Amino acid sequence: MKYIVKRTSNYCSFEEGNPPVENAKMEYIHQYDTRTPIIKQKGRENIWKQFVERNRNIVQLPNGNWRGIEKEAEQVWVVEVDDLLSFVDKHGQCILSEPDCEEGYYEIEIYDDYRE
Repeated sequence: MKYIVKRTSNYCSFEEGNPPVENAKMEYIHQYDTRTPIIKQKGRENIWKQFVERNRNIVQLPNGNWRGIEKEAEQVWVVEVDDLLSFVDKHGQCILSEPDCEEGYYEIEIYDDYRE
């Protein structure tokens, strides 16, 4: 199964040629962009307009939030993992997050540093 993989120590940056784990490959994905209902309130028309311009397939979710799929693809590191427990044994503490992209990849964050 494919996972997006990141390290806490390098969470906010993407360095081409510096994968977070061996065998990781770069792929382009389309992230979900989710906003709360207040985005459509009076006085927030510019925010809504930007949301519509940046996203496609905009839907209102059952909880009232709005979700779109970003038109621009984002480059991420992706790794094939057959045995998740062996991956954790090898890399240490990991955080597994549900998919937040059109491609449906779960995200593994190797928790090798502290962040809030």
